Amino acid sequence: MRQILETRHEGALLQLHFDNNQPRATLTINGVIRETVSSIQPSITLKLTSPLQTGYEYHDFLEAIVKYTPTEVSAVLQISDTELIHTTIERTTVSDPEDRQI
Repeated sequence: MRQILETRHEGALLQLHFDNNQPRATLTINGVIRETVSSIQPSITLKLTSPLQTGYEYHDFLEAIVKYTPTEVSAVLQISDTELIHTTIERTTVSDPEDRQI
């Protein structure tokens, strides 16, 4: 099942789309895909990054981390090492096309 971790920062909508079965993730800012990663390794940590303009000449560094273990998936969105939102969910082995927003 696809999961969506979502928050706002300085007016921007930040979303991390990830599966709770297959290691793959997509980072979007205001609906624009910034990075997509995937792996065939069953247990792995995926990292996605993007600059985020928060002022006329000011940028923050957005990082999304999705850690897959045999039993769970944890996901976090952070700006310059400050956590914005996180979740940990049970890992499944059955594919489900439905999206679930967190």
